[in-house]
Amino acid sequence: MGYQLRGLIGRADVFAADPHHLRTVALHQQFALLPITNDVFDALGGGEDRPFAPIFHFMSRGIASLAEHLSARAPIAYCEADLFGGTGEQAVVVWNGSTVTLGPVAHEFEWNVPDPPREQWPINSALAALGAIQGEASDLFDAIGLSRHRWIEDWLDQS
Repeated sequence: MGYQLRGLIGRADVFAADPHHLRTVALHQQFALLPITNDVFDALGGGEDRPFAPIFHFMSRGIASLAEHLSARAPIAYCEADLFGGTGEQAVVVWNGSTVTLGPVAHEFEWNVPDPPREQWPINSALAALGAIQGEASDLFDAIGLSRHRWIEDWLDQS
């Protein structure tokens, strides 16, 4: 099975400062996800200028500028994940106070190489920087509900 994620994650109230009024999806612990679909990617300037390339495949200058803007209120993470059959990659960068405070950090998952402990995976590290709490979940990723959907477009299909 596969899993794909591209999006900005932060406290839900932070997205009220989004000048583009893009649609977010509620997560657990009062977090929200702004899924970076192809339409959102294009609306934020496409991929002509790609900061942090080649670490991120879908991060445009427009996405980075929006994250920087939103992080003036509270930390914001940009996360990418593309996994299939136990192989793939995760990459993150976190802004706080309009400054990069974590990353970019990436990890490639390979079928024949042991992975670091889950709490050290890039997305879990970013969620820790945002203040997520693991509780009884297997990790922060599950604790805020990022395992709810496997494909980026599915996040916007929920009612």
